[in-house]
Order: sequence, then structure tokens, then C-alpha cells
Amino acid sequence: MLASADSASQKQIDEMFNAYARGEPKGDLPTGIDALTLNAVMKLFADPTVRHTAETVAQALTISRTTSRRYLEYCASQHLIVAEIIHGKVGRPQRIYHGG
Repeated sequence: MLASADSASQKQIDEMFNAYARGEPKGDLPTGIDALTLNAVMKLFADPTVRHTAETVAQALTISRTTSRRYLEYCASQHLIVAEIIHGKVGRPQRIYHGG
């Protein structure tokens, strides 16, 4: 890209370091949703039979449960995965996510 030039424009520098220029999904993501983390979450659902909770995703990616839930809810809102509510005998219902 810079083989024939002595200097680079800011646009060229941005393109070289921009995550989107490296092949991650393009498009406008909402505030708080990072393309790299989103890709990592979606990789967990590559097998359509896999089921996760916010806790299992958080542990797998070493992120907080709150962050995990934000990404899972975003994916569910975009119809990338499906969220189901499982009612146990005691306590709050648990949300289970699986590939759509």
C-alpha cells in the first residue's frame, strides 16, 4: 500500500489499522458492541445444537456476565440466535441461547 509513497494520509493509516479493513463484519454496530467481541460470541454458536447462558459465554470469553448478556441480547434482537426462558422450581427464570 505504501511501497511507492514516502508518506501516508490519515485515511491510509486508518484503513491499515481499522478492524473492518481486516475482514470483520461491516456495518454500524450500536454503542457498546465491538465487532471483534461480537465475532467471538458468534463463534460459540457455530454448532446449531450448542446452548449457552450468559454465564457460560462470560466464562468462555473471559468477559463479565453483564457484557455477555449485552452481546447475547443484541444477537437475539438481530435474529442471529434464539433466546428461550427456562423456568426452574426456585428463583429467577434462566435465559438459554442457541443458534437460530
